[in-house]
Amino acid sequence: MTQSTLRKAKPQRAVFTRDNPSSLLGDIFWILAAICAILVLTAQDLVQRRSEFRFVINGSADNVDFTNIDPVRVAQYLTNHTELIQKELKYGNMRIHFLASIIDPLPKSISRPSSFTYFVAIFCFLFFILRFAIRYNNWRYNKYFISAAWLVFGFALGATPLGLGLSIHVGLKMSWPFLGALSVVVHRLLGDRAWKPDGDTIVKDAEYGPLGDSESSAKKNDR
Repeated sequence: MTQSTLRKAKPQRAVFTRDNPSSLLGDIFWILAAICAILVLTAQDLVQRRSEFRFVINGSADNVDFTNIDPVRVAQYLTNHTELIQKELKYGNMRIHFLASIIDPLPKSISRPSSFTYFVAIFCFLFFILRFAIRYNNWRYNKYFISAAWLVFGFALGATPLGLGLSIHVGLKMSWPFLGALSVVVHRLLGDRAWKPDGDTIVKDAEYGPLGDSESSAKKNDR
């Protein structure tokens, strides 16, 4: 007895598929929402950087706490190493000016976000990441756009004086909405070729019959 196969796509409710693609308006909405969200998150980071100046003094990793630190010796150390403080001030100002060039021209509702606006921005940004990284999983080249965020992070960390914290913000946060927008444009231009090959399930003729219908299977059972 010969067996025939029917190509039957596996149901994928959590991701967009060839038969159930995302809408263009939905893509545009969430890209714009993610851009607004990342501007709010960047503005909050700028507010914090302007209100705090942190200077790190490295010590032994075996210390249990700061009990053994002598405030007088710390003050003396800072007095004797003013060049280190000047360096931190220089790079701190540079990072503030970098963020300020993006945030300060924006409306106050974004440049000085309220707590409610900040938490809404976090929700929108996390949902966009979920949509971009998981729901677009069936797009053929989407993973390359996701990986590109790490390239941006590596460049910001290695080739600029932004520092680790700001490099993470630029590479792994600020770049995501624009990489997502680029992925949407590329895959929509590709049309049907944008999708990965469908996952297929093999259905034997013992279940559906050689023609893929229940009638053929019933005839076999009568024999």
